[in-house]
Amino acid sequence: MAVPLNKALFYFDLILLREAGETFTRNTYIALPQGPVVSNYEKRLLRDMPKLGLASLLNEQRGGYESKTLQLEEGIGSELPGALTELAGEVARKIGRVTAAQVSDFSHANPGWDLAIKQGVGTGVNMHLALQQLLDEDDWLGAEEDEFARSLRASERDSRIRW
Repeated sequence: MAVPLNKALFYFDLILLREAGETFTRNTYIALPQGPVVSNYEKRLLRDMPKLGLASLLNEQRGGYESKTLQLEEGIGSELPGALTELAGEVARKIGRVTAAQVSDFSHANPGWDLAIKQGVGTGVNMHLALQQLLDEDDWLGAEEDEFARSLRASERDSRIRW
């Protein structure tokens, strides 16, 4: 399955940032017109992965420019611990169901990428801001109001002090 690897890594890192407080790759992402990519992706992905036999490089024409997609070889990622393998598989399945253009469009809706690209091509993407795109589905944000929040609201009504 051909997977837009830059986008898969970006969303895998965001999910791990959400779940574990840190990214898996520990790489910086930069804003390019096609979306967020691993900094120095030419070396880290396009050159090294095919050379190491981890992926094949596919060139595709898209919208007036050449898109370089890495097709991962079978079994890549199987050495990850179980939970990470499941998360990586989930990201790959979701991205694998849509076209590269759809994945790119989704990444263009990312607030971290949007701010970085407005500041200039090659600007670093703030991953905490980028994470906001995935938090819309976070159960915690829709959780019922807890007792502490209710007590704050009650005390606000009962006093002249406003929080």
